[in-house]
Amino acid sequence: MLACKGLGQYESAVARFDRALGMLREIGDRPGQGETMLNLGDTHADLGDADTARDMWQQALLIFEEFHHRPGVEKARERLGGHDRDRSGAPT
Repeated sequence: MLACKGLGQYESAVARFDRALGMLREIGDRPGQGETMLNLGDTHADLGDADTARDMWQQALLIFEEFHHRPGVEKARERLGGHDRDRSGAPT
C-alpha cells in the first residue's frame, strides 16, 4: 500500500487501504484502523481531496484518543494542524 503511494499510484493505494480498513474492522483491530486512517488521509491529501483527508485524520484521532495512544494522537493532531494552516493560508 505504501509502495503504491511511493510510486505515485494513489488510487491503487486508496483501494488497498480501504480493503485493509475493512479487514481491520472485521477483526476489531482499532489501533490498526487508526494507523490505516492516517495513511488514507495522507493519500487523499496527496490526491488533493482535503475534505476526505481531514475526515480520515479526525476518525484516526478519535480512535487513538480512545486507547490513549499518545504517538497516534500526536500524529493525527499534527496532520490536522498542518491541514488547517494550509487551508487558512497562514505560514507553516
